[in-house]
Amino acid sequence: QPNLIDRILIFARTTPAQKTAIVDQLINKSYYVGMCGDGTNDCGALKAAHVGLALSEAEASVVAPFTSQRKTISDVPTLLKEGRCALATSFGAFQYMILYPVVQLFCVLILYGIGSILGDLQYLYADLALTLPLGIFMCYAKPWSKLEKRVPPSSLWNIRTITSIIFEIGLVISFTLIAYQLLLQQSWFVNLPSAHEGELIVSCFENTALFLFVNFQYITTSIAFSSGKPFRESFLYNKIYLFTIVFGWSFS
Repeated sequence: QPNLIDRILIFARTTPAQKTAIVDQLINKSYYVGMCGDGTNDCGALKAAHVGLALSEAEASVVAPFTSQRKTISDVPTLLKEGRCALATSFGAFQYMILYPVVQLFCVLILYGIGSILGDLQYLYADLALTLPLGIFMCYAKPWSKLEKRVPPSSLWNIRTITSIIFEIGLVISFTLIAYQLLLQQSWFVNLPSAHEGELIVSCFENTALFLFVNFQYITTSIAFSSGKPFRESFLYNKIYLFTIVFGWSFS
């Protein structure tokens, strides 16, 4: 009975159809339902649940999204940690992919305003040698060793995600403008040479300085969205990602 489902802790001697009905009733009450099973009679419930963990390599493993290699429910906490890590990492990668073009766009807008432009090799380096590896390898993070009570946001459209993006955009714009103004105040700075009408110059102080500065912003923005616990290990334990950061800093 639907009105009794919240009061029952243990269900015994249930048929396959009853197992599926129990899972459906819990889902209808807005619970997030996980199901573990090791036989054919569990297939319906494994498929109906939000998360199904098969404890065998028989029929149950065909319909369940996950299979326990140790054939024990002790893998449930591991599955939860992996799932939370994957969700937090996906959100972090999404935020980075939003911020990366914003960083580049603002740099290009400043250069266009003074009659300059990034060169083809600069675009290739930024896109292929720097931001693409950062975006890929930041997703190699492993889950935090402890299962916390907190859970990651279930939707991209939440206050924390939107606020962090807006705040990071403000930082990018502010520090880019500060870097540009500091460049103009240097004693060795030479103004952009005059060019023919409609021509954009690549080789100038402004171009070089802003290009190198935004390269650092690509890296720091990636680090900002690679936060560690409570869902992921620190990026310092992600060796290939750390190597990419060192590479970017060294060649930028």
